[in-house]
Amino acid sequence: MKVIRNIENLPNIVAPIITMGTFDGVHKGHQQILEELNTLKKQLQGESIVLSFYPHPRKLIQGASVPLLNTLSEKIALLAQAEVDYLVLIPFNRHFADMSPENYVADFLVANFHPQCIVIGYDHRFGKNREGDIHLLKKLAPQYHFQVKEISAQTVAEISVSSTKIRRALLAGQIEKANDLLGYNYALTGTVVAGEQLGRTLGFPTANLDWEESEKLLPANGIYIAQADVMEKTYAALVNVGVRPTVSDSGQRSVEVYLLDFDGDLYGKQLRVHFLQRIRDEVKFDTIVDMQKQMLHDKEKAYAYFNKS
Repeated sequence: MKVIRNIENLPNIVAPIITMGTFDGVHKGHQQILEELNTLKKQLQGESIVLSFYPHPRKLIQGASVPLLNTLSEKIALLAQAEVDYLVLIPFNRHFADMSPENYVADFLVANFHPQCIVIGYDHRFGKNREGDIHLLKKLAPQYHFQVKEISAQTVAEISVSSTKIRRALLAGQIEKANDLLGYNYALTGTVVAGEQLGRTLGFPTANLDWEESEKLLPANGIYIAQADVMEKTYAALVNVGVRPTVSDSGQRSVEVYLLDFDGDLYGKQLRVHFLQRIRDEVKFDTIVDMQKQMLHDKEKAYAYFNKS
């Protein structure tokens, strides 16, 4: 897949088959659209293009940070895995926010990409105040000589998935529901940095993760069973997401990863955590000994999970 960050550098694309959206999560609903994109690409002997705005349009329009399901690098990897030919990253700015739907089609889509076919969900909106929709595209299609392929309400309802639903599940600690809607395990990538090394004194040396993007959504506080990729190997792991109330009163959230069968130095290494199951809330213990006992129980649960699976 070729990633294009400046539309002035567009190559000559054969029979462009286009879809557009933020594609945050590249979840099962998005995957349905991408499958249709690939089907049409073969039928029409064309090339597939995903147009994705970055940063998230709601950040500009609503003036608030949007918790993202994917970093940009994760989104690129997922779309490449879906066999998209071109990903065009469009900087979302006030010019796009104020563009009328008709001008969006004529001056942006048609003028730059000359689409042969546009694949779009039945509820997709575009242009100023999100006034453009599938009906406008169908109305303009004869004038600009492109086809419109609609992902129907019935198809979307059968999948019943959205980025918003996934965010809600993650914020509620419902990691298995989120993973089911995504079609893969939610993950977080970061660099292992030095911490207070308290876990080492308790027999549970943890890796403190400095995750790579501040806008990436952290799941609800709690203890999770996970898998961790580091140095080209995968390990069973326990992950603590939270504020560490037993040993700290800073209130600052952190991510600590304990690899069940690892002995070595992780400082400075990149680690990717795949969340599998949330086993309990984060709690404040009366003593360090009580916390240590609970950590042993958590470790037993993790081993039982992996032995069963």
